Amino acid sequence: MKKWSVLLLMIGMAAGVSAVETMITCEKIADEVAVSVRWSSSPSMGYRFYGRPNMIIGDWDDLSDQVATPGLFATNLPNAQFFFRAESYELPPPSSGMVMIVAGTNSGTDPDFGAYSLTVDRFWMDTTEVSKEKWDDVALWASNNGYNISTNKGAAKAAGHPVHSIRYIESVLYCNARSEMEGRTPCYTEEGVVFRTFDYVNPFTVDCGFQANGYRLPTGDEWEYAARGGLSGKRFPWGDTITHVKANYYAYYNNPAYPYDLSTVADAGPHRSYWFDGDVFPYTAPVGDLPVNGYGLFNIVGNLAEFTNPDGAITKASQQSSRGGSFNWEADKVRCGDKTMTGGWLSGDTRYGFRAVVSAP
Repeated sequence: MKKWSVLLLMIGMAAGVSAVETMITCEKIADEVAVSVRWSSSPSMGYRFYGRPNMIIGDWDDLSDQVATPGLFATNLPNAQFFFRAESYELPPPSSGMVMIVAGTNSGTDPDFGAYSLTVDRFWMDTTEVSKEKWDDVALWASNNGYNISTNKGAAKAAGHPVHSIRYIESVLYCNARSEMEGRTPCYTEEGVVFRTFDYVNPFTVDCGFQANGYRLPTGDEWEYAARGGLSGKRFPWGDTITHVKANYYAYYNNPAYPYDLSTVADAGPHRSYWFDGDVFPYTAPVGDLPVNGYGLFNIVGNLAEFTNPDGAITKASQQSSRGGSFNWEADKVRCGDKTMTGGWLSGDTRYGFRAVVSAP
């Protein structure tokens, strides 16, 4: 067996593409050579892998589809020379206002829910809840392209606030419509056909294709992994106590049931308190209000409870869940580990909103 390390320096590479240092391992087996090429794989980067039999002459064959494990290419070759190169490049977000949540495992002991372990593949996530403006942009296109959602659906407190009063099934339709509008492959299908419409009489079974490059709702594990923002074993995305400086929720000052709620009347500023805002019914904070968590997500807890993708198919008989709590729910519902069952496919009122994700390659 022979090993050597090669730093591949390439000339004339496209902007944003870098050479990658590789370790090549070869082992003679009969008339062939078993070759493995390894390189350091960054969780937020994309990679392309090429090969050809001549170092100077001929086109490079794109072997990227044969890389089954990130950072590793392995094959058997005839007893002849062969040359490889690996390139890294920045993965562009599917659209503006999305951030990559890198693959990994977040495990620990939540002070209220005990031991947990969340393992996810990398994905992109909206940094904010879907605003009424973004809903209307997609819904207008959707209503002209066979979807039964429209700009008449949903409401918001004011410009720049998240859309609420969207039914669960309409958030699914939004994801598919947004995908088609942007030339992506929709995730949600019914009997293999893109899910675009429903009625109140006939049953449906809607499946989610997680390998599609379209928009979808996050799974419960994806949502919680993202909400924790890289911290382990904490009650909230920033720590174990909460005030209105951090989130928009219903304060229950000095309630012994919520000793971690440290809010007072004094810290209840504009848009940050259901019970002391000067509004008759204050509703939500703007989508970009309040500090971001460790992954750059706004209002990931509080403001509006966010719909999540179920483990199985969506049917009229299945219950759905939301995460993160809302502006008029108390501090216990705003905890990272809390899960609220919303009811069925028609769930949706002033307390609920959503944000979309896209599976990253």
